[in-house]
Amino acid sequence: MTREEAAQRVLDECFWGDYHFEVSELIQRIDERSDYFDSFLIMRIVDNARHASPLLRVLFSPDRVLSVLRDPRRTDNNRPRMLRRALVEANISGDYAAAPVRQWVG
Repeated sequence: MTREEAAQRVLDECFWGDYHFEVSELIQRIDERSDYFDSFLIMRIVDNARHASPLLRVLFSPDRVLSVLRDPRRTDNNRPRMLRRALVEANISGDYAAAPVRQWVG
């Protein structure tokens, strides 16, 4: 998947008319590495994309994604959201101990 394809999927799956971006504008904003915008977009993808991890891998560096997901200010008491974030973090980092609720019991 190209960055353009990933950006288009993000626009289709994660935005419902509340913001308007073009694919090229979204990629340009990602390349600017704004802490605020990157946090906004990464969390929007994690919370709304059907398959967040592949999109995040194409659009951002793993270090950038993990820094946003591990930010202590990102506390949320919504259990399904916390589990999804833990799963995405595990997929990006390769450390599946971070998402024990999603591990198969053998």
